[in-house]
Amino acid sequence: MIQSQKNFRPGVALGAIVMAFFFSDGCGGGNGSAVPAIPSALRATAVSCSEIDLGWIDSSDNEVGFKIERKKSGGDYILVNNILANEESYQDKGLDCENTYYYRVLAFNGAGDSEYSNDVSSATYPCSQMESQESSQLIAGPFLFGVTKDSATITWQTDRKGRVVVEYGSTESYGKQAYGQSNRVTLGTNDFYVNTVSVGGLEPRTWTHYRIVSLNRRSQDFSFRTAPAPGDEYRFLVYGDSRPAQPVSLAAPDDSVHQAILSKMKERNPDFVINAGDLVEAGPDPAEWVHFFSILSFFPSDIPYYPVLGNHDQGGESIISGFFGTPPDVYYSFDYGDSHFTIINSYLDFSPQSVQYRWLAQDLSDAKQREGITRLFAFMHAPAYCSAPEHTDDQEVRNAKDYLAPLFTDQGVRMVFQGHVHVYERTEAINGVVYIVAGGGGAPLHDAGPLNTQSWTAYKESANHFVEINLWADHITLEARYKDGTVFDNANYY
Repeated sequence: MIQSQKNFRPGVALGAIVMAFFFSDGCGGGNGSAVPAIPSALRATAVSCSEIDLGWIDSSDNEVGFKIERKKSGGDYILVNNILANEESYQDKGLDCENTYYYRVLAFNGAGDSEYSNDVSSATYPCSQMESQESSQLIAGPFLFGVTKDSATITWQTDRKGRVVVEYGSTESYGKQAYGQSNRVTLGTNDFYVNTVSVGGLEPRTWTHYRIVSLNRRSQDFSFRTAPAPGDEYRFLVYGDSRPAQPVSLAAPDDSVHQAILSKMKERNPDFVINAGDLVEAGPDPAEWVHFFSILSFFPSDIPYYPVLGNHDQGGESIISGFFGTPPDVYYSFDYGDSHFTIINSYLDFSPQSVQYRWLAQDLSDAKQREGITRLFAFMHAPAYCSAPEHTDDQEVRNAKDYLAPLFTDQGVRMVFQGHVHVYERTEAINGVVYIVAGGGGAPLHDAGPLNTQSWTAYKESANHFVEINLWADHITLEARYKDGTVFDNANYY
């Protein structure tokens, strides 16, 4: 869903001229004796007080290189640099602050020059921002969101607005760039900027290296793996209620359980993780989120992490949306492999006439019609089915059973993952749907109650845990694992 090549380096201009000579046939032609096609869709984006980044589409297959030309208002175009063939970006550095620059690009070979591309312009940042840019810092990230078989969205957070660029490719040489947007979000009394870039044109089940370019700095190398094509096997993990027992403002939280679970989940090498809600104790408190992200920073950045909104997370919707890239109301969906995943907001109206319910019904219906999608999974915090005594009278719990469970059956949802009650419970198929409570992520455990409380309970236990789901073309395996990774419940579904 969401490209730039290497900049020209000293000595390349001469190399390009030499290349043009060797490709020439001695009669003015070269690379097929035709001049290259015109570079298209030239764009210019100021990323600092002294740099403007260019990008374009290479429309020819016979160029030897590109010529970059620049001018200021009222001036004439001058040659800035020559760069090699197949490049589609250039970083123009060392510019004056608070100035507008104009650009055009052409392709060349031994037969001659193409016509010029479209003209574009951009203005460098005000001089007053020079000092602030140097002192800007990365707050959190990067995070992966919406990873598909050919694309991914990457987000990171900074304390000031700056360039929003990702360099990426199949190796640490990168070779492509993608540009994105920076949006301001308020966290308590402080503002920060959420930077979002989508990279595309990838191949299924391949590793992509990337680094973020933000605030005049390049990050370390990161990587991620694209989703498999439909029919290929993959694995995802679910856990929930990872919040500490008390607000971080009242006591130093004990995160030992959450950290232990993150450690064991890392060992399982999942394709992605979904947290079933209650990430923090008090959603409106910025300190809670700072603490949560400090814990999450130990989890690998190459594993996408998808949040569900819990009751304790209410008031922090803008933070979840800002940091993870979810829609503002924190209900959303995505495809992965042969499956569709739908995340529901238990604390926003989901009665049959509500906007969320209508969206949910349409989302599930549309997913069933898409080629390659054979399984539907849903995730929400308030459980429709749970036999433990805690939270049985919650309105959201009763409504989930009355409103959502029939919809899940009608639409053919295979499994529903839930939180809120701090136990593990797996049901038998109820009207065709298996319900899993995965609420043992670190908050104080609840009493699970007797095993025979409800006839539809297959297994339940009060334990810290996470759930592992492995998917093959013809079956699904479920394994519930204690915080030390030991399996204590398992099931196969065909």
